[in-house]
Amino acid sequence: MRGASCDTSLPSTSPATRLAAALWRADATRFLVSGSTGGVLAALGDVAGLAAVAHAHGLPLLVDEAHGAHLGLHPSFPASALACGADVVVQSTHKTLGALTQAAVLHVRGGRVDLDRLDQALQALGLDGPAAAAWLEAEAGVVLEMSTPRAVVAAFGIGSAAGDGDALVEGLWALSRARWDPGRAARCAAGTGPSEPSLTPPPLPEVVLAPREALARRTTAVPLVASLGRVAAEAVCPYPPGIPLQRGQARA
Repeated sequence: MRGASCDTSLPSTSPATRLAAALWRADATRFLVSGSTGGVLAALGDVAGLAAVAHAHGLPLLVDEAHGAHLGLHPSFPASALACGADVVVQSTHKTLGALTQAAVLHVRGGRVDLDRLDQALQALGLDGPAAAAWLEAEAGVVLEMSTPRAVVAAFGIGSAAGDGDALVEGLWALSRARWDPGRAARCAAGTGPSEPSLTPPPLPEVVLAPREALARRTTAVPLVASLGRVAAEAVCPYPPGIPLQRGQARA
């Protein structure tokens, strides 16, 4: 990262002490990254200390608590980063909770983070995923891999160049400037904002045969267009969305 420095020495002091020293040493410090190969529980103990140091310097503390979505749900678990004083915490609910696919939540507490600016950075565009993808392609020449009502996905392959990433970032900034509604966060908090898109899942395919029974039946290969109403002889998992048609189910 341009203009960034990295200290690779072994730490001999606590994370809070090192953070305080770094903030006093470099006026230009804006963020620090600290990782732990011991997992989330190994790094939890000093979140309160880090929060105290950051707050003393007028800075919010942002914590990536990807594997800690379960923290705080039982008295035997350690306190979550949010309970320890962090201002913004992101958790991956598909890692330690029951989300069925990639899912995350962003928690915000206190008054150190501007909710309007945060909303702008996340989803204050007033667009769903397909509309955002169409805008990026038409206005910035950026073609995305896929889009959903709540997200867009950009894929980089072996043929991608550094300029492709720059074009994506510049396109996203242009989209944000063009479509940002500064009052959207307040309206959503008051319950007067735009309604969420309908995410009602489609009905499950009919189970005609048990998988074991279907496995024992004679099978035949047919083109995809001719498979409507027929019973699947093997699992089919198109991606996206990655939801399989299991053996013994009828294709609707």
